[in-house]
Amino acid sequence: MAGNFVIRWWRQWRVARRAAAQLAPVPPAQLARAPKALRGSSLEPLEGRIAPATLTPTMVTYQDLDGDTVTVKFSKALYNATTATPSQIANIKSVFGFTSDGVSFSAFGDANSGAQQLQLIDLTKVPSSLLNVRLIDGVSIAVSVKQGIAGDGLAEIGQIYADGLVLGAVAIAGDLGNIIVGNSTTATGLKSLSVHSLGFSSTSQSALNSTSYESIITGALGRLTVDTQLYGYVHVVDGFLANAPALGKIGSVSIGGSIDGTVAGKLGSIFTDRGIGSIKVGYDVSLMSRGIFGGTVDNAGSIRASGSVGSLTIDGVLLGGAMTSTGLVSVDGDLGVVKISGSILGGAGTNSGALIVADHLGSMRILGSITGAAGVNSGSVQAGGIGAFTLGDSAVDSLTGGTGKHSGSITSALGVGSVSILGDVLGSGERSGSITIGGNAGALKINGAFTGGTGDFSGIVEVTGRTTAITIGGSVLGAAGIASGSISVGENLGALTVGGHLGGGVGNNSGSIFSGVNFSSGAGLGTAKIAHGLAGGAGNNSGSLIVSGKLGTLKLNALGAGSALLGGTGAYSGTLFCGSTIGQLNVTGDVEGGDGARSGAIQAQGQLVRAAITGALKGGAGTYSGSIFNQTDPLVDQAVSGRLGNIQVRQGLQGGAGTHSGSIEAEGGLGMVTVDSIAGGTGVGSGIVRSGTSVAESGSTTALVVIHGITGGWGSGSGLVEIDGSLGSLKVGGNVTQSVVRVADSIGSVSIAGDLAQSTLSARGQSVQGLLTDVAFGSLKILGSVSNSFILAGYDLSGAAVNADAQIGAVTVGVNWSGSSLVAGVQAGSGTNFGQMSDAVIAGTNSAMIISRIASVKIGGAVTGTANPGSDHFGFVAQEIGAFQSGSDAALALSKTLGGQVFELGGGTSDVSLREI
Repeated sequence: MAGNFVIRWWRQWRVARRAAAQLAPVPPAQLARAPKALRGSSLEPLEGRIAPATLTPTMVTYQDLDGDTVTVKFSKALYNATTATPSQIANIKSVFGFTSDGVSFSAFGDANSGAQQLQLIDLTKVPSSLLNVRLIDGVSIAVSVKQGIAGDGLAEIGQIYADGLVLGAVAIAGDLGNIIVGNSTTATGLKSLSVHSLGFSSTSQSALNSTSYESIITGALGRLTVDTQLYGYVHVVDGFLANAPALGKIGSVSIGGSIDGTVAGKLGSIFTDRGIGSIKVGYDVSLMSRGIFGGTVDNAGSIRASGSVGSLTIDGVLLGGAMTSTGLVSVDGDLGVVKISGSILGGAGTNSGALIVADHLGSMRILGSITGAAGVNSGSVQAGGIGAFTLGDSAVDSLTGGTGKHSGSITSALGVGSVSILGDVLGSGERSGSITIGGNAGALKINGAFTGGTGDFSGIVEVTGRTTAITIGGSVLGAAGIASGSISVGENLGALTVGGHLGGGVGNNSGSIFSGVNFSSGAGLGTAKIAHGLAGGAGNNSGSLIVSGKLGTLKLNALGAGSALLGGTGAYSGTLFCGSTIGQLNVTGDVEGGDGARSGAIQAQGQLVRAAITGALKGGAGTYSGSIFNQTDPLVDQAVSGRLGNIQVRQGLQGGAGTHSGSIEAEGGLGMVTVDSIAGGTGVGSGIVRSGTSVAESGSTTALVVIHGITGGWGSGSGLVEIDGSLGSLKVGGNVTQSVVRVADSIGSVSIAGDLAQSTLSARGQSVQGLLTDVAFGSLKILGSVSNSFILAGYDLSGAAVNADAQIGAVTVGVNWSGSSLVAGVQAGSGTNFGQMSDAVIAGTNSAMIISRIASVKIGGAVTGTANPGSDHFGFVAQEIGAFQSGSDAALALSKTLGGQVFELGGGTSDVSLREI
C-alpha cells in the first residue's frame, strides 16, 4: 500500500510539474513582488531604521530603497586605509554611483545619507600601481542582503563596469542590470557570475550606465548562474588571443526560471563567440515561469553559441515570438544531450521556437510536443546529424506543422540514429509537420497517425539514404498538398509497419510511401505490413506503396470488411508498384480499381514470386485498374520483363469499364494461377489472364485453375485467357461462356466441369516438335455440353491457322455437342464452316513425318448442328482421327488408312461431319 501511495504521489507531482512548465512567462512586476519563498530568499528582516552608508577598503554597506541592508565585499582592497589621502578616498568613492531616494547622488559619510540605490560599480576608477599594474585585476565581488521590515531581501545593482579588467567570482543576492568585463589579452574575463536575476530592474539603470541591459564579457566566462529569470543580454566575446581555445566560451549556464525576451527593451538572450559546456534552464520547480520565451525583437529570448555545447536541459518550454530567431537555441558546432520537459512552440518569426545545431546533435528527449506557427522554421529542430530523437510523454504529444514553411519540423542533414514520436505527425503549410533526413536513418517510430495538410510536402517523412525500419501506429493520410502525408526513402527500407491505412488525398503523391525514390539505385523494401490497406484519392500516386527495387514480403489487410487496395480518381492511386521483384504478397480483401489509370492495382516491373488474395480483383474505369501485372510503364524509364509466379485470387477476376481492368497479365510467364472465376467487363480486354506480352520473354504458364467459371463480358476481348507459350493445364470448375482461351504453344490438359458455350479454345502446338508428334492439346475433358464453340489445334494467338502438324489427344464430352467444331491442323475453306470438302491442311508448318491427328472423341450425348444448315457447317476434322463415339451409338468404323474418310453426323441437321483430310 505504501508503494502505491508513493507512485500516486509521484504521478500527481509530475503532472503538476509538467503543467507548470507550460505556463506563459510571469510578468516582471509580479515576479519582483512575489512572496519570499517563491523568490528564493532566506534572509532574516532587520529593524526598521536607516543607517548611513559606510566604506572600508574591502567593503561597502548601504541601505537600499526598500530598507534592506546591502553589503558589497571585494576580495582585494580598493585602497590602503592607513596611507590613503583625502583625494584618493574621494576617487574611490567615485567607483560607486548611488542615487539617494532615487533623486540625487549621496557621497559617503554625508549627514543626510539615507535609502539609496547602487546604480554603478566602476572598477576602472580604482587607481593602478606606479608600474601601471591594475591591482584590482582578479577581484571577486559578493553582494549580500539583510532583509528589512519592508524589504524584499534583494539588492538591485545597475552595472558592474570593469572594461579591460578580469574578475574572479561575482555573486549578487539580487538583480544585476549588466556587467562589462574582460580584455583581449587574458583567456578568462570572468570566473563566474551568480545573480538572483539578470536585467530585471528598470529603476537601477540611469545615465550613469547608459541604461544598457547588455553584459559584455571579453574572454571566457567560467560559470553563469541566474536563480530566477534572465531578462538581459549576456554577450561573451572572443578576446582574439592566439592559442587560447577557452576564449569566448561559457563553462556552464544555469537559469533557475526562464530566459525571457518578452520585456520591451530587454533582449533576454545569451550569445557566445565560442561554445558552452552545459546549459540548464528552468530547474527551479517553485517558479511558475520556466523555459525560454521569445519576444518582439529579433533574437529576443535566445541562446546562441558560435561553438559546440556539451548539453542542454530545459525544464519548461522553448517558446517562439513574433520576430526572427526568438525563442531560439542555436549552436554552431556539436550539441551533446538535450532534454526538454515541456514543448517547443513556434511563433510568427522565422526560426522562432527552434533548436538549430550546425553539426551533430547527440540525443534529444522532449516530453511535450513540437508545434509550428506562421514563422518559417518556427517550432523546429534542425541539425547536421542526430544520434537519437524522442518526442512526447503521452499520445497527445505530437509533431504539428503551422502555416509557416518548415514549421513544426525535424531536419537532420547528415542522418539520424533513431526517431520516436509518441503522438501524431500533422502537416499544414509547405513542408510543415515534417521529418527530413539527409543520409541514413535507423528506426523511425510514430505511434499515432501521419497526416498531410494543404501545403506541399506537409506532414512527411523524407530520408535520402537508407532506413532500417519505419513504424506508424496509425494511418498515413494525404491531403491537398503535393506529397502531403507521405513517406519517402531514397534508398533501401528494411521494414515497414503501418497500423492504420494509406489514404490518398487531392495532392499528387499524397498519403503514399515511396522506397527507393531514385529508381536507378535499385533500392527496395525488405518486409512490409499495412493493417488496413491502401485507398487512393484524386491525386496521382496517392494512397500508394511504391518500391523502386525488390520488395521482400508484404502483408496487406483490408479497410474493414472492404478492399485492401482501393483505387481513386488519380493515376496509380491506391496502388502497389514495385520496380523489381515482389517476393511474397498476402492480401486480405479485394484489389479494387478506380477511375484513375492503374489505380487499385498490383504492378511488378520484374517478377512476382507468390501472391495470395482472399478477395477479388475488381476492375474500375481506369486502364489496368484493379489488376495484377508487370509491364513496361511510363512511371519508370526502363523496359521490364519477368515472371509472375503462383497467384491465388480467392474471389476471382471481375473486369470493369477500363481497358485491361480486373486482370492478371505478365510480360513473361505465369506460375500456377488459381482464381475463383473470370468475368469480363465492359472494358476492352477486361477480366483476363494473359502472359508473355513481351517479345523477349516466354509466356509459359504452369497451370490455370478456375474454381467456378469463365465468362466473357461486353468489352472486346474481355474474359479472355491468352498464354504466349505453353500452358501446363487448364482446369475450370464451372462453365466457360462467351470466352476465348488461346495458347501460343501447347496445353497439357483441359478439364471443364460445366459447359463450353459460345467460346473458343485454341493452341498452336509444341514449341519444339517431336519426331512424330506436335501435340497442341494433350487431352480435353468437358463434363457438360459443348455448344456454339470451336476447339482449334494449330492456331496462333491472333486466331490464324499456322501449324498443319498440330495434334489433339483424347477428347471427352459428358453430355451433348451442338453447333461446334473440333479440328487439328486443318483450316476451313469458307470462313469457319468446318467439315466440308473445302477443308484443307493448314498452309504453314508441315512436317513430312508428322500428321495432324485427334486421338479419340467420346461424346456422352447427341451430336447436332443447327437449324440453318445452309448457312453454317461444323466438323471433327484432322488428317487422322483415331476413334469416335457419341451417345449410345456404336463407335464409327474408322479405317486405319490415312485420310479420305467422311462420316455425316448431326442427327438429321446435315451440317456436321467427321472428315479426315
